[in-house]
Amino acid sequence: IEDGQIDPEIEKLKKISIEIKHEKQEKIEETEEENNIIDIDTFQKIDIRVARVISCERIEKSKKLMKIEVDDGDGKRQMSAGIAQHYTPEELTGKQIIILVNLKPVKIMGETSDGMLLAASSGEKLVVLTTDEEIEPGSKIS
Repeated sequence: IEDGQIDPEIEKLKKISIEIKHEKQEKIEETEEENNIIDIDTFQKIDIRVARVISCERIEKSKKLMKIEVDDGDGKRQMSAGIAQHYTPEELTGKQIIILVNLKPVKIMGETSDGMLLAASSGEKLVVLTTDEEIEPGSKIS
C-alpha cells in the first residue's frame, strides 16, 4: 500500500466503526422499547407508597370495581380498583397496601380514582400487594 492510500483507508475504517456503534445502540434502544425497559431517571419519577385502607365498598352497577379510601401518609385518597371479585370490603379494610400515588386522577363509573393499588395476578388469581409488617402510612417504596 502506498503512503497516500493509508490515511483515506483509516478514515473509511473510522466511519464504518462509528456506523456499527450507531447500529448497535439503535438495536439496544429498540430492544429496550419492545421490552418496556425504563431508565433509572424514569423509575425515580414513580411514587409508590404504603397506605392503610380506611374504608372500602363495592361500586354499584359494577361486578369488578371497588371504591377504596386510604390514608397515604399525606391525608385521605380515593381509588377505584377492579378487585371486587377477589376481595370483600371487610378483607381489605385496615390492611396496609402498596399504591402508586402520582397517577393522573380519572373518573371510573362516576367515581374519582386518584392513584392505583398494586396487585399481582396469575391466571384467575389476584392478590393485592401488602406489607408483611406494620409501617407508617406514606412510607416510600424504593
